[in-house]
Amino acid sequence: MPSSGKATPNIATPRLQLVAITPESLTSEQNSDGKLSEILHCRVTPEWPHADWEPHVLQLLQQRFAEDPTDIGWHRYILLSPTSNQPATLIGSVGAVAGPTIPAPLRSATPSSPSSASTATPSKQRKP
Repeated sequence: MPSSGKATPNIATPRLQLVAITPESLTSEQNSDGKLSEILHCRVTPEWPHADWEPHVLQLLQQRFAEDPTDIGWHRYILLSPTSNQPATLIGSVGAVAGPTIPAPLRSATPSSPSSASTATPSKQRKP
């Protein structure tokens, strides 16, 4: 199983891996340098980034990580675990922030409650 760094271990189940989004992976995405696959040790399909992954989110996360590196473990890429005939594949992302650390424009009606968000690439979204 790939590891996103010494301080932030991956979370793994038999079917999914949650890999920490790091400053290095964000920089790769911002630069569109094609290194994200190498950084995450997985296949990154042409569907990535998904439609809901907006450029300002990358900047916001870079800022949050610079201000508080312990925030890194709360934002994860979602990978399908590898199989005997297919490598791990990036399929989405999930993030969470809690309480007063949530930037004002993103706060829910209850600022003290945790907040989370997730998205998936179109081919991995559940069909109705």
